[in-house]
Amino acid sequence: MRVLLLLLIIAANCVALVFLSLLAAGGDGSSDGVEKVLTFGAAWILAASLLSIVLAVKGKGTASVLVAIMTLPSAYLAGVATFSISAASVRARPNSPAFVELCKTAGAKVLSAPAAPVRSIAYTWDDPYPPKFSYFTLDGRGNTRELAAGLDYRVPRAIEFTETRNEVASSDGSRRYKHLTHDYQTSWVPELTADALVTYKSTPIERAGLEPGTIQYDITVSDRRDGRMLGSFRYFLNEKRRRACGSTSDGVMSEVDFVSRTIGLR
Repeated sequence: MRVLLLLLIIAANCVALVFLSLLAAGGDGSSDGVEKVLTFGAAWILAASLLSIVLAVKGKGTASVLVAIMTLPSAYLAGVATFSISAASVRARPNSPAFVELCKTAGAKVLSAPAAPVRSIAYTWDDPYPPKFSYFTLDGRGNTRELAAGLDYRVPRAIEFTETRNEVASSDGSRRYKHLTHDYQTSWVPELTADALVTYKSTPIERAGLEPGTIQYDITVSDRRDGRMLGSFRYFLNEKRRRACGSTSDGVMSEVDFVSRTIGLR
C-alpha cells in the first residue's frame, strides 16, 4: 500500500513540476526560465524518488513517504539558495575590459534647443520593436535594478500627443501611423505631424572578450519642423547578465528624462 502511495506522490510531483515551470516563462514569451526549472526540478525529483524507493525497499516506509512529500518544497528552497548565490556571484563579478571600453562611448548629449516649444513627439525605429526597457537604475558595478517599461517611462507628461508606426498599416497608406492623445484617444494618420522625432536604433555587439547578449542602443531626438538635431543618447545593456552603462543622471537611465531635457521641458 505504501509503495502505491509512494508512486502516486512521485507522479503528482512530476505533474506539479510541469505546471510550476510555466510560471517561469519570460514576459517576452521566452522559454529559458521554463527550461531551467524543468531541468533542475526533474533532476531533483529523480534523485529524491530514487532515495524514496531505496528507503521503501529497506522497509523504512514512513521515511520514504516523507522524502517524496518533501521533494518539491526542498527543491524550491534549494533553487532559491542556488539562485541567490549565483546572482550574488554575477553581481560581484567585474565588467570585462571589452565592456568597459564600449562604455566609454555611452552617455547623453544635448546639442541644441528646439526652434519652438515642443508639444508632440513621433517615435520611429528600424527594428521590429523599440527598446524593451525605458528605465533602469545602476549600482557602482553597473548592475541593473528596477528595469521598467511603459508610456510613463517613455513619454513626457506635458506632451499633447504621440505618433508611432502602425505595424499593420493598410495597403493604401491611410493608417501608417498611430496618433495617441494624452487622454488616450487613438486615431490613424497617413503622415507624421508631431513637432519632434525620437529615433531608436538597436545594435547587437559581438567582439572578443565581450559578454554575449550585449546590445548598443542609440536614441536621437530631432525637431521635425526644421530638421535640427536636438540630442543623442547611447547606452549598452546586457539583459541576461543584468549589466548596463550609460545614464541620464547619477545611477539612473531614464528615457523620459533625456527626451524631456532635450526638447526643453526640464
